[in-house]
Amino acid sequence: MEMNEIVAAARETKEWKQFVVNVVYFKAQLDIIGKLLDTKKAEIKSSRMTDSSILLFGIRSSGNAIINLIGHDFVGECYVLGRAFLEKSINFCYLSICDLEEYYKHLDWSSQKILRSLYSKQRMYETLNVKIPMPDISVFAERNEVKQFMTKRGGEKHNWTEIPLHERIKIVKEKVPKFIGELFFVTYNLIYEDASEYVHGTFYGETFHTGILYGAKDPAVAYTYLMGLSSNLCFMLGLISNEVLRVVNVYVPIPDLIAESEANYAKRGDVLESKGNKEEPKQHE
Repeated sequence: MEMNEIVAAARETKEWKQFVVNVVYFKAQLDIIGKLLDTKKAEIKSSRMTDSSILLFGIRSSGNAIINLIGHDFVGECYVLGRAFLEKSINFCYLSICDLEEYYKHLDWSSQKILRSLYSKQRMYETLNVKIPMPDISVFAERNEVKQFMTKRGGEKHNWTEIPLHERIKIVKEKVPKFIGELFFVTYNLIYEDASEYVHGTFYGETFHTGILYGAKDPAVAYTYLMGLSSNLCFMLGLISNEVLRVVNVYVPIPDLIAESEANYAKRGDVLESKGNKEEPKQHE
């Protein structure tokens, strides 16, 4: 059976319809984040989210990239983008409610990354035997934004905070009404490790989405497995988007957008429950 025949046959299955419904749901959720950024600029800028709101743009950007790639079977790439979406969402939620010491620590981390990046570029040029004159980084060692993230050997610490991702989620859940932190744990376990393996270029990373590792010898079965991964990814990230809106609502009241997000979820359920749909949802082009 040729690949185009496999794809054509797959698009007649319930798994394909579920995939399309979840893509449409995720796209609708991203559109709400777009509305938030377009209609609440002034309120966001005058709130605690002045700086962290840049992550909202990043969340929408990563999400839109997934929408554009997922229908073309770039599942590995979408998992990597999904991990970025998840981490941006966690950091946005956490930075919106954490204590000011943690908040400013993140800003300091970003400042020192600018400096670290310059020295990385210097090393790049040195590899090409091109000398770029710059002072030794130790000159900046006493600056607080550098010192707090510097190891004893002068290297850079691995992260800006000592609070791991799962603990950040728990802290947000304690402070934000109706925040469903479990969704972040589920999504983390769904994509985080596989995305890392894909980035690191391991054999597992290059094959996890094909179904081969789980006995899918038939190409048609493997393609159905791939659709399932894609569908679950879009569904979970759509749910994460709703929790991001809940956090925004703490500082900028957006009951209308939250209601729209919840309506998107309900509509998704209605479409999936309707077995004899006369009109199939249109996938994003």
